[in-house]
Amino acid sequence: MDNSTNGDTSRRSPHISFNNSLNHLFSSEEHPKPSILAQTSSRCMERMVRSSCHIMFLVLCRDHDMIPKGLTLKDPIKSTESAKILHLASVSLLKQQLKVLRQQFAKSKKNYDNTMATLKSILDDDYYRKLTELNMATSRKHHKLHLATHQKKFHQLITRYNVPFVNPYDNIGTFDISQPTFSGIFKQTSPCMKKDADVVRNAVVNLTDELLEEDETKLLSLGLKFSPSIEKDSVAKMSSSLEPVLKKLDSAVESAAAYDVTNSLTRTKTRKSNISVVQQKALKSLGQKSKRMKILPADKGNAAVVLNNTQYEKKMEEHLSTNTYAVLKKDPTESLARKLDNVLKKLLKEKKISKQFHDDSRTLHPTAPQIYGLPKIHKRGTPLRPIVSFYGTPLSAHHCQHTIVGPAQTTG
Repeated sequence: MDNSTNGDTSRRSPHISFNNSLNHLFSSEEHPKPSILAQTSSRCMERMVRSSCHIMFLVLCRDHDMIPKGLTLKDPIKSTESAKILHLASVSLLKQQLKVLRQQFAKSKKNYDNTMATLKSILDDDYYRKLTELNMATSRKHHKLHLATHQKKFHQLITRYNVPFVNPYDNIGTFDISQPTFSGIFKQTSPCMKKDADVVRNAVVNLTDELLEEDETKLLSLGLKFSPSIEKDSVAKMSSSLEPVLKKLDSAVESAAAYDVTNSLTRTKTRKSNISVVQQKALKSLGQKSKRMKILPADKGNAAVVLNNTQYEKKMEEHLSTNTYAVLKKDPTESLARKLDNVLKKLLKEKKISKQFHDDSRTLHPTAPQIYGLPKIHKRGTPLRPIVSFYGTPLSAHHCQHTIVGPAQTTG
């Protein structure tokens, strides 16, 4: 207990020593303890910072139709109508909290101005300037703490709502307590999502200079995991495309293979196309554009990100140019494959693994790992999150070995 008290005293020592000097130099019958007024100004400043940061957070939530966790009402009925009612109630609560916070800020601001006016009449210019500097230092310290808290909360909301906003808190560099800005400065960095009948389910973030057609954007908004259904005439197309392959077979085998293929295709159930003719044209157009651009899933959220090849290669080169990576003199893929094969043969011979496990863990045609990046649209500059694919590498069956054999143990 003593240690925490001493630590708190050490942390507040600039203000405490300054306040003690105020009592010694400027006390009078009307104001016997000017330090009390100085403490009041500091507390008012803290309240102003706390209210202002909270107001900025709630304004962002309101403008982007997101409800903070603390204002989200639980739905005991779980129906469409009850969800709408509770959402409207949550929005009303958010607006009411904004109103109360603005009143609290105005009250704290008025008390701060009155207190500082009184202190200005008591203190000389040097001490008044020093007090103002201490108060501003306090405001910056508390502003940094509250800003970090609300930034974390806002980022969690972005993830929860699956909306790829550029985090507006990244663009806040200064803070003027005398004229706090509650709205208007975030419009360019975090566009508001409109909820109407035409709103797309998943956002499309186009980072190229080339504009996408409306039909192309709507098609991408269906999600990168969306799979168009088989067309009605796809069976005929597949049959005709397989004819050149069947003709390369021996005459004795060709007829039997043709019968099996035709029989299988005719039994295939064709579904009604789940995309319109306009979307089919948009799909073809996107296929042509994919030669000069990349369409990637965002690192977070259900967004499709469009980058041109030059942008993607530049971002990947910037990532690979860091000290995290080093150029190898030789590709170790073949060597690793041989070592793994020898270990598997030894374990099989000693009957420590089964033949099935041995076969599953081998890689007959090993390749080097492939690296690619997913755009972090919630970060400034949209850097890439590196993903290394071990498919087809000697270590591709590592998950199986990890499960059966267990992870490697490190010894200190």
